[in-house]
Amino acid sequence: MTASRVESGQNTDRLRRIWDAFVAWHTTVDSPYPDMAEGLRMAVGIFVPILIGWERGRISWGVLVALTTFWVLLCDTGGSYHSKAVSMAVSSLAIVAAFIVATGRMNGVRTRPTDTARSGS
Repeated sequence: MTASRVESGQNTDRLRRIWDAFVAWHTTVDSPYPDMAEGLRMAVGIFVPILIGWERGRISWGVLVALTTFWVLLCDTGGSYHSKAVSMAVSSLAIVAAFIVATGRMNGVRTRPTDTARSGS
């Protein structure tokens, strides 16, 4: 029993250090608390497209839009409104360009029907 209490204490200390590092990573010098508005904005920006995609029967499109939203929100580095708008616009255009290139490459790949598919038709 004593050994299990020692392990539990060590695990608690380790988890506490991990939690403290996580909180320190998400705080700034100006504020000792994580920015709740940023977290809420990111949660809504990710959850709403998935919910809409699920409601419309296109969950894959909802996830795609949610991942795009996540990427754009990660590019929000702060600073003046102009610099934020430029960085987020550039990241949005980069994502759209990547999507166009990926779909073009996928459409260019033609698969040959297998023998079983031809014999069944």
